Amino acid sequence: MSLEGAATVNITTTTFTGSSAGSGGSLCAGNNGTLLVAHCLVSRAQATINGGGMFADGDSFLKVMDTTVLGCSAKIHVGGLNVYNQARLQLINSTVINNTAGMLGKVNTAVNSHGGGVALWEHASILLEGSHLANNYAQYAGGGLFLEKASKVTCRGSRPTFVRNNTALTTGGGVRLRSNLAMDTALTCFDVARNHAPSSADISMDIASIEVIRSNGENLIASDSRDGFLQVTLNVSGANGLPSSDDLTYTLFDAKKHQSG
Repeated sequence: MSLEGAATVNITTTTFTGSSAGSGGSLCAGNNGTLLVAHCLVSRAQATINGGGMFADGDSFLKVMDTTVLGCSAKIHVGGLNVYNQARLQLINSTVINNTAGMLGKVNTAVNSHGGGVALWEHASILLEGSHLANNYAQYAGGGLFLEKASKVTCRGSRPTFVRNNTALTTGGGVRLRSNLAMDTALTCFDVARNHAPSSADISMDIASIEVIRSNGENLIASDSRDGFLQVTLNVSGANGLPSSDDLTYTLFDAKKHQSG
């Protein structure tokens, strides 16, 4: 279903299965539309471009509550939910699981398939509360969540969004940050663990984001200390021990949480 124009549509207790479209395999909101989705199942939807499950564009508003996005796929970008331009997404008590961006098992550096579960582009924003991103797959980066440029993330409630067992074939198996999201915000919003990628399995970020890292109110550029709040390490695999263009990625984690098991 595609929503265009300044209209509001409420969808409740509905199952979407096996649908397909260019963008937004099951549901698409654009041009100031408001789409409210609650207690639904979106499964096995496909997009030829991006947003296998749902796609929000323009100034649209997409609210997803108590809903499961399962087994959706996109040939290029974002298997689950794709939020673009200045669109706004609220993901509340929902599960995004087993979605795929790109092709399984093969790195395609020309296409750069990002965001197996959820992705935000340009000035898009997301509000998160008590959701799960699990077992999603990106052919390139951001297996669970991909954040680009000026995208914004806020949290509500006391429960984090869990990012578990997602996979990316290059970097950021759990979360890939190419935005200016402050890392103290990221660690409040997300509980990230047991994700998989050749580089920075849980959370990865590029060098443009390093300026906004904070630890107890102070800038933290890099640390090899295991007793700190964050650890940041630069992956180096280029010639003469210098980082290659693909290695400007940082691994972040809550050291205290990892020490406690």
